[in-house]
Amino acid sequence: MTEKRRAPRLYRRFILRAAAFGERPLRWSLVTIHNLSADGALFTYDRRAYPGMLLHLKIDFPDRVIECMGRVVRVGGAHEGTHHDVAVRLEGIQSDEHAYIDSFIRQHLP
Repeated sequence: MTEKRRAPRLYRRFILRAAAFGERPLRWSLVTIHNLSADGALFTYDRRAYPGMLLHLKIDFPDRVIECMGRVVRVGGAHEGTHHDVAVRLEGIQSDEHAYIDSFIRQHLP
């Protein structure tokens, strides 16, 4: 199997807020990221998700919050009934924010 990842992954817990794009009012779910790269994230989500779905995201770093969109690329098996592992590709992220995430990850790699 060929490796498709373009950016290193940091396997460290982060807090993420996610809400379905287009939902009014936005209903934010507080989730924990399992791994993060400058291009995407994997987390367990407590709401229905499907490939192609767009989510509003707020990622909490120690010194800043980055807001962007996440395009669902994969949904894994259910945990406790309604919780699913969701992989997203980050979209609509500013270049300085992308660089911040990449730098943060590289500084914290083992």
